Amino acid sequence: MISVNGATLQEIETMRITYLSSLPEFQDLYLELQIPYADVVILSHCGTIIGYAIMKGGVMLEFFVKDTFGSDINLHFPEIVKTCNVERILVQSFDQVLMKCCSRMNSYHEVGLIYRDFTQVTILRDPDISFRLATLQDLSFLQMQEDEVFEPKDMISTAIEKSEIVLCLSGEMILGCGFITRIHPKWAYYDVGVWVSPEFRLHGYATRILSWLKDTCVNNCWIPVCGCGVENIGSQRTIEKNGFISNHRLLSFNVGHHDNLTSRTTRTSSTVSPSE
Repeated sequence: MISVNGATLQEIETMRITYLSSLPEFQDLYLELQIPYADVVILSHCGTIIGYAIMKGGVMLEFFVKDTFGSDINLHFPEIVKTCNVERILVQSFDQVLMKCCSRMNSYHEVGLIYRDFTQVTILRDPDISFRLATLQDLSFLQMQEDEVFEPKDMISTAIEKSEIVLCLSGEMILGCGFITRIHPKWAYYDVGVWVSPEFRLHGYATRILSWLKDTCVNNCWIPVCGCGVENIGSQRTIEKNGFISNHRLLSFNVGHHDNLTSRTTRTSSTVSPSE
């Protein structure tokens, strides 16, 4: 019998570091951004803590069990899902434990592409464009933009203060911007993303912005990573033009009826939203 008890992120910090360290590829920013606003539960078996789960609005975002209990978790996973009222599970395809636990779910679909490998490619510089960090003087312009990459709007000022937004300019005219976000403070993985103002799209600016962000990461010994929606073909082309390679997906498993986890029919931004 597995018992489930509410907890805080601070209470599971040691286990969470173990979980993130165990992944063969690093956590996706799309998931990481939701963690501070999610519900945490500690999992126990016969009075011994064996792991934790993180959920938000019926969606399981993260799941971890200690190695000492790993071989038995498949037997107990349906019970955990039912107890926590999980309706859907987001799984990074490189998360082997959670993938195995979800192998009997009714169905799943791809939500996004996760890019964790890249090759060196040469993107010609445009002498007519320049880059600078956004300042609080740019806040009103950024808050005016109707694009999901700027949501939530009340976090833009924080991103500016953390030097996470870089403007791409032609003279004084803002063509677009890049986002460079450290996914977790204990690791040097930086998610890179792009936005181009609608009137300047289809001119190659997204490719140049992403190239600048990637080079900045490499020059600072940071690891650039990114991701995008599976249906966002334009973003995929821009990302891959910069040498990024996706060998992984973000999957959404449908739990369906909690007591019917025996059949399976097959069928991931992050903030990356570049547009040529």
